[in-house]
Amino acid sequence: MYQVVTEYIRGCEPCQKAKYPPHSKRVPMTPMPITDTFARWHMDFIGPFKRETSEGHRFILIIVDSFSKWVECFPVKSESAAEIASVLHKEIFTRYGSPVSICTDRGQGFMSKLVAAVNHIFNVKHSFTSSYHPQTNSIAERTNKTIIQCIRTVINEQQSNWPELLPGILMAFRMTPSASSEYSPFYLVFGKDMNLPFDANLIPREDLNKNLKTHIDNILDNLKIAKAIATENLNHAQQKQKTNYDKRTELPKFEVNDQVLVFTPKVPVGYSSKLYKKQDGPFYIVDKGSNYTYKLRRCSDHKLLKV
Repeated sequence: MYQVVTEYIRGCEPCQKAKYPPHSKRVPMTPMPITDTFARWHMDFIGPFKRETSEGHRFILIIVDSFSKWVECFPVKSESAAEIASVLHKEIFTRYGSPVSICTDRGQGFMSKLVAAVNHIFNVKHSFTSSYHPQTNSIAERTNKTIIQCIRTVINEQQSNWPELLPGILMAFRMTPSASSEYSPFYLVFGKDMNLPFDANLIPREDLNKNLKTHIDNILDNLKIAKAIATENLNHAQQKQKTNYDKRTELPKFEVNDQVLVFTPKVPVGYSSKLYKKQDGPFYIVDKGSNYTYKLRRCSDHKLLKV
């Protein structure tokens, strides 16, 4: 009798939904493949800031190249699809060419039909992070934290001049060697170090008119060598990071047709976070994807969900 009651309580669906899920270990890391310069961009938003600027800006759209770590930042008024599509078209695709892919979270603006249309025009694949798992877009996440720290250091008391600070912050990003590649973004893009104001007085300029072809050939050779070394360094850094990360992981044991609940930390507008259910479902697993992702079907309305 005790065993029957215990099993019945354990199977109580409302009880399970009301509780936080049991702590589970992380799955092993699956590093993203290393690409060439401007082949994959990672995107994310910073904001909203409580005080908008005189132009109405409350967000920063961050876009980072996966290989070189070249960063672009754009003050925008909202996280809307129109803002995202405009920046992609005017500032990224038409300036740096069509990348192989972009990687973002599952925000409404990023998942919009308008952004999908722009990607289709430029033949760009759009990869999304898993729900509630922003680590897939960790390059943008880390960049966000550093940019926020830089802004916090030099912003005025009114917190209104942050758009004016972005060019200087971006210059610092682009001239600083990456810990993983050991080259600066500027060097991996242009094949030479960035010229700084004091360089004009300390370093003599070459007479390019005398030997322009040789100068260009030297830059191309430097860039080829730097990219090869950077790729090797990135591979080494990825493997080291994976080895350390995987020490505290275990393989998931979910199989197709298993019934599961999904942790839902996001609370709908108008509901109390303390009273709202912690898990949603039940769902059936209908497919196992790559990199420990799953396609689920809700039992009640058969709606599909990717996690």
